[in-house]
Amino acid sequence: MPRSRLSNMSNRSRGMALPDRQNDRAPRTLALRIAQSGTPITPTLLAHHNLCMVARTKGAYAARAGTDTLNPVAQQTEVEHISLWSRQEPTEHPAKDLWLGRFTAMLDEAGVTLMSGSDAGILTNIPSPSLHDELALMVRGGMAPVRALRASTTNTAKVLDTKQASGCFSQGSHADIILSPCAPSETIRCSREIEAVIACGHFHDRLALDRAPRKRRACQQLAELAQPYGWNGRARHAARSLHSGDVNRPE
Repeated sequence: MPRSRLSNMSNRSRGMALPDRQNDRAPRTLALRIAQSGTPITPTLLAHHNLCMVARTKGAYAARAGTDTLNPVAQQTEVEHISLWSRQEPTEHPAKDLWLGRFTAMLDEAGVTLMSGSDAGILTNIPSPSLHDELALMVRGGMAPVRALRASTTNTAKVLDTKQASGCFSQGSHADIILSPCAPSETIRCSREIEAVIACGHFHDRLALDRAPRKRRACQQLAELAQPYGWNGRARHAARSLHSGDVNRPE
């Protein structure tokens, strides 16, 4: 199935991108058409949101804690973009930022299969927390927390896992699991509270996760899970707990 990005969708009949119009009529019609076509969508709301934060802070956000984990080679291609957004007028972009979230909720309501993704590694999108922030933006836009979580579990498995052996709890399925003391399916903010991880058949408690080196690969995925964030390109991880956090992150 083809994969599309929300940011690329436009109203060609008017020659104007939907986010520039920011009304609900045309987007709802488009959402229904996408649902009928069976095309899955990865919104990547965080890419635009983080650029808004760069504009809001006059570039300081691009050097926040965690950006040292970004690939320095890849970051060379982002210098111009960051410089451009550092000079943007901050008040020109928040409305679009909110509207993109609302449009994502419209897509979900129309029955479009949504998959979470954050473009982590480019712009100022820090690997690991970026996916949590992406889900928080989905919820901020109007999606229920459980619907946002499905975008990282069952929906992604449906699209990428031809054997349907992930994204669910059933005999014979992959059993990599993140355990949380509360219910992120009810409150997405709760999902950063990771108590333990079961990966590749082994139990890792909070202490073990905190001690795990960032770059070491246990079963190829433990380092990412310990952040906590894991994805192996084949939708292997069930019961994800993902979120956003402080005032600089989406509420």
